[in-house]
Amino acid sequence: MRRKNHHDGPKNKRDMETESPIEGSSSEEWEAEQFEQLVGRHLKQWDDSVTPEIPSIQSLEQLAGDQRDRLRGRLWRDLLLFWVVSGMILSGLVLLVQRDLKLFIIVQVVVLMAACLFVVSPVVRREGRGKWTN
Repeated sequence: MRRKNHHDGPKNKRDMETESPIEGSSSEEWEAEQFEQLVGRHLKQWDDSVTPEIPSIQSLEQLAGDQRDRLRGRLWRDLLLFWVVSGMILSGLVLLVQRDLKLFIIVQVVVLMAACLFVVSPVVRREGRGKWTN
């Protein structure tokens, strides 16, 4: 491989862009120097002008307290909804037992089968993962 002399100038614009003016330095160092020359001063000025505001401990405590209150309210709402829906389901099942015992048993068997499928389906899907398929 031929080493360039100082007299060998770049033949075209592309050679000028890729040629490192400093012998022996890597292109990454040269690019870093070029970046620093072109953008460094402006970037430092912009960085100095943008100073993030550090929140006070009281505002952080207020934020955490508000979040805790929202979560507590959501918990009570979900709990109330759970009890209302479960009460409606149990009332329907009690009415079904009083009206038709055979239909109640059929509904219970169907619900039991659906619950078993719900429990078993993630296990079956997980076993298939990671295996090679043909």
